[in-house]
Amino acid sequence: MRSNPIISICIPVYNGELHIKRLLDSLVKEFKYLDLIELVISDNCSEDNTQLIIESYRDKLSIQLFKQEINIGFSKNLQFTGQMAKGEYVTFIGADDRVTSLKNLIKMAGWMKKNKIHFASSNFSIFNLSNRNTRLAKFSDENYVYREGDEKSIGVLWFESALASIGGWVVKNNPEIFKNINESTIYPEYYIGMHSIEQNKSYGVYIDGFYQQLLSNDTNQLANMQYTNIKYFTELNEIRNIFVKKIGCNNLDKEISRKLINNCISLYAYGVTSREIIGMLIKVKGLKYLNLIGFIYINLIIFLPRSILKKILYIYRQ
Repeated sequence: MRSNPIISICIPVYNGELHIKRLLDSLVKEFKYLDLIELVISDNCSEDNTQLIIESYRDKLSIQLFKQEINIGFSKNLQFTGQMAKGEYVTFIGADDRVTSLKNLIKMAGWMKKNKIHFASSNFSIFNLSNRNTRLAKFSDENYVYREGDEKSIGVLWFESALASIGGWVVKNNPEIFKNINESTIYPEYYIGMHSIEQNKSYGVYIDGFYQQLLSNDTNQLANMQYTNIKYFTELNEIRNIFVKKIGCNNLDKEISRKLINNCISLYAYGVTSREIIGMLIKVKGLKYLNLIGFIYINLIIFLPRSILKKILYIYRQ
């Protein structure tokens, strides 16, 4: 095991036997760069064959593998992997996602070091259960660095793009950024990004992606869980308020409103009521950002049966 890896790839996992082999295979294919990384995997007391599958890759990959004796929750498990990381830089990835280019990841870390950036996001792509790439999550057309004094842009880009997923971003390793994270949150990555930007006052966007996210309709997937209860958007709004206070950027009303409006169909399809959606829009002052098209869109969503909305959503995701 490399004692001083450039990158620690942290993988918190629970009952991941259906997907984690795909992730590990995606790393094995990148054999030219494996000497520069380590995997930090924490099995959150899985009840399936997750650990056995991971163990079978020990001769191919540099792995720190930990087994939690009890399920400590997603947030604490992710936090734990970060605390165990030995790399100069750290990235996280879901056990159901995959790596597409370690070369790009290593280059991104080098770019961050050269530009003295402690936190950066990248473009990434999305694939479905049929193993087909569906679309690109594109946040920039060029590598860009935001510094202190440009807090407005830092806030907008951080909130809208960098931490929209568990993966696709890189942070300089620092024990302090893995502290003071809400233990029950499904958004620990927002806290990590917030702590890093608060310390370093910089943020970067790197265009060459290294990561792919699985898009499925499983409500146990964290990417979908956030749509099952309005409490998750309530927490996101609270995180937004903390970030604005700490960083001193603009209030991000438009950004959180846009996120809520754009995801109305997912929220309603997964069970959030129309009253809760409208109530949250009022709470985040989002009604003023509704144009005519947005108004028609929300009304269509509210009055269409959930069964039809789910079909539309599933078709869109294929």
